[in-house]
Amino acid sequence: MIRILIVDDQKFFRRVIQEWLDKESDLEIVGTASNGKMAIEMVESLQPHIVLMDIEMPEMDGLSAIEVIERDFPYVKVIVLTANDDYSSLAYALQSGAKGYLLKGAESNEIINTIRSVHRGYSQLEPRLIKKIIELVEKDKELREYVGEARIILEDTIQAKKTIKKDLEQLQTKVEQRLTNLQKAISELEQQAKMTLEDIPHTRETFEQFTVEFLTLRKYVIAAVSTSIVAIIIGVVALFI
Repeated sequence: MIRILIVDDQKFFRRVIQEWLDKESDLEIVGTASNGKMAIEMVESLQPHIVLMDIEMPEMDGLSAIEVIERDFPYVKVIVLTANDDYSSLAYALQSGAKGYLLKGAESNEIINTIRSVHRGYSQLEPRLIKKIIELVEKDKELREYVGEARIILEDTIQAKKTIKKDLEQLQTKVEQRLTNLQKAISELEQQAKMTLEDIPHTRETFEQFTVEFLTLRKYVIAAVSTSIVAIIIGVVALFI
């Protein structure tokens, strides 16, 4: 016998589901609850095999209740029975631990077969949802391709940025080296100019001393030449006397 707990905030819907399941000899309704909090309390006390869980309910929603049941009562299997056909609800429910996901428009035999299948250890999804998932996967494929292309562009941009940064660093190094060499050359020129300026007084002093010596020597030479000329004249005159 498969023990079942029905959880839904709509009393009329709970009654309809119960009437469907009561007709099956291998299914037993052990209780009903109107919200997630009550469902957790009844799971603990009634120990059902299967919980038919709605999503949107007051006080505690079905998704939150699924997380608690999966954590605290892992032997209990939850089948979502809801009007929510959006992908996010489906994904969240399955990630939280739900073993099945049906829409409230499902036929009675579909709900019954899903209960039996999940109790045997299988997972079961609404056929209409499977089609929607396939469509979403296709869209996700296109999105992944777009993201892949965007990632390539981003990686190329990052690589280009790194290359530009490297080139700028090399250029900066070259400019700094040129500036260093130029500063060194300027310093050498300044040193040479300083040494030349320091040598000017010494050069002038040497030149002045040389001029004095030259004039003195010139004076002596003229005197010597004059004396020699006078001596020659006297000698010549002496020969004729």
